[in-house]
Amino acid sequence: PTPVEAIFLCQLCAVFLDGRRIVDSNKLALAVRSLCVLILFCRRIVLERLQAASKGDLGNGELSSFLTEVVPMLCQVLTKLICYKGQLNLHHTCLWKLALEALFYIVEDSLTCLEQCEVDDRYWDALASSLSKVADVLRLTADDDAGLLSQVFSNLLMQRLLVCTKTPIAMAERAVGLLQVLVRDGMGSPSLRHFFALCETEAAQAPEPSEDSEDAKLSVASAAAKGLQAPVARIPTRKALLSTAAPALVNYVRNLFTRYLQEEEARQRGGSASSALHQAQEVRLALNHLIRLEVDEAVVALAAPNSEKAQMACQLAGKKGLVMALLPQLSALAPSGDPEVRKLVREVLQELAAHLQLT
Repeated sequence: PTPVEAIFLCQLCAVFLDGRRIVDSNKLALAVRSLCVLILFCRRIVLERLQAASKGDLGNGELSSFLTEVVPMLCQVLTKLICYKGQLNLHHTCLWKLALEALFYIVEDSLTCLEQCEVDDRYWDALASSLSKVADVLRLTADDDAGLLSQVFSNLLMQRLLVCTKTPIAMAERAVGLLQVLVRDGMGSPSLRHFFALCETEAAQAPEPSEDSEDAKLSVASAAAKGLQAPVARIPTRKALLSTAAPALVNYVRNLFTRYLQEEEARQRGGSASSALHQAQEVRLALNHLIRLEVDEAVVALAAPNSEKAQMACQLAGKKGLVMALLPQLSALAPSGDPEVRKLVREVLQELAAHLQLT
């Protein structure tokens, strides 16, 4: 950016987006408007530089400067605002959610520019720090918007960050770790879907939407708000990430099924039904994914138990090797008191049997 553009962004953040200055409703209203201005102004900078680069007018250097110098500053300011409580206790207002949405837009827009320029570690360090703190905030958020926000966050990681060809392997591993945290802490449905997508064979994945389609033009926030579940594009670092993703997926599903059975037994003895109902929803989701899940040999090797016989059984199951690794837990679920769970378990086992030509 030009010095004037950089100064404007710095002053905008310092005057209107510093949580310590937001002490009344007027300052809160100014902060809300400033977030809108921030997004629009940054997009104008990006579009102008991309247009200059396409014409050969040396826009790449200015774009690199924006991504490595200004974007880290914006990430830091917005992350502080998201996490800040202060006198007005901003976490009880909508401002932190708007700041989170602004951060999502800036990260998403910046990732789309990486094919046209180079960035250094300052950019990736800023993204890693901000995304880690956002994950911590989402884990502690218990209001009605928590599910939607976690869906936007996981979509940003899976559909923008991991598919970017310029994303370093260390950053990609950090992203998978954040998805794992969301799944483990009960923010799991979108992140769990992405874990399954990461582990399944590329041939089994849904085709990507055409670049000319209206859905492909939506941001991750807009797509999540519309309830769209876009297919995952090819991930360049997928093979390196499987060593983390495959064992994490199997362990999570195994523990989920075990917890559900324990909760169901407790409910039969007169315990609370609310937790068992929540567990049942997660179990149904996992079973629906298992019905159509097909994995390659690398995933089977990583997910199979340590015993030699178990590994041989999983390898013989081929594309259904991950289902074979979960066979003890699936068998334990078969007599579940939930008719939908029983039905889904039967379908999973029927798919396994058909693949093994046992029917």
